[in-house]
Amino acid sequence: MTLILVSRPGAPWRIERAAEKLLLRARLPGAFVYDRVAHSLRVAEANGMSMEERFVLALPGSWMVNCAASSSVMRRWSEPPLLDTWIALAEAVKGGPEYWLAAVDPRAVVREALTALLAREVTDLDEAVSKVLALLAPESVPLMPAESVQFALGPRPPQADDGPTSRFLEMLDWFARATLEAEASLVALARTYAPCPLDAAQVLDRLLYFDSIGVQHFPEMKSG
Repeated sequence: MTLILVSRPGAPWRIERAAEKLLLRARLPGAFVYDRVAHSLRVAEANGMSMEERFVLALPGSWMVNCAASSSVMRRWSEPPLLDTWIALAEAVKGGPEYWLAAVDPRAVVREALTALLAREVTDLDEAVSKVLALLAPESVPLMPAESVQFALGPRPPQADDGPTSRFLEMLDWFARATLEAEASLVALARTYAPCPLDAAQVLDRLLYFDSIGVQHFPEMKSG
């Protein structure tokens, strides 16, 4: 049984019983369907489906993992001018961890897009946006519920900027570094996952969800 260590503020993240956690998570109906949607969108991209077409499909798919954006918000997101904002955002974060860590210009696109997407109906914009982007750019974007963000980055510093991109970019950076740090082990785990194909970044994202918040569904795993 392989132990995976991932760096984070404070103590390293010790990922134990990783293969078992992936399979337990797949028993959650929404998580299972979300994985299938992500794979289907990747196949659609390979077959030439445009980002705009995939984005429209990703919106309802994000509800499988409890995206808090309402249908009214999603309608606004799927029409100009916010549709153009979303397409620019999704294209900016694609490319995987090495690309993201070396990139400069996409960061400004992310900041501008999140500012434009602010809506009073969405209580946690970072989380809602991440649940769509993780379907369109799963090689770069993890799910970002507050519990997962705090688990990965630690508590928000008292002096932190409270703007819409305050932790989103930090989370993308951490996720890229963590994926590269544990890539070989994550690839090996992906090969054992039967429900549908995953890449290394997706495996890390699923384990992050499990250890930060998903474990509550499986009390027998709380000890490890």
